Amino acid sequence: MKSFQEGFWRTLFRPRCPACGDGYLFQKFVGFLPQCPSCSFEYTQWVKDDGPAFFVLSILCAVVVPLAIWVEVAFEPALWVHIVAWTALIFIGTVLMLRPVKAVWIYCQWYFRASKKDT
Repeated sequence: MKSFQEGFWRTLFRPRCPACGDGYLFQKFVGFLPQCPSCSFEYTQWVKDDGPAFFVLSILCAVVVPLAIWVEVAFEPALWVHIVAWTALIFIGTVLMLRPVKAVWIYCQWYFRASKKDT
């Protein structure tokens, strides 16, 4: 079995089946397949709720809020500049981060043997 850190980083940058490492996890942009096309490992046993979205938004807000405060203090832009800039940054960041974070979420559940039946 590979180490947790190795699997974590591999899954973050290349979202594949945690069991075999070859099959795809996603059917569409963030929708999961029911099972791995390579090894037929069932993906339906894992909890895929709002956890990844919570972590993505928490990380983005931890970055955006101090950045917005700094921009306000340093440059004093108009309110519409804040609205446009930070909304776009949060939207783009969410789109870029959600899929890898969901893949890592599934990898962690697989690695630590957590599933729906454990809850």
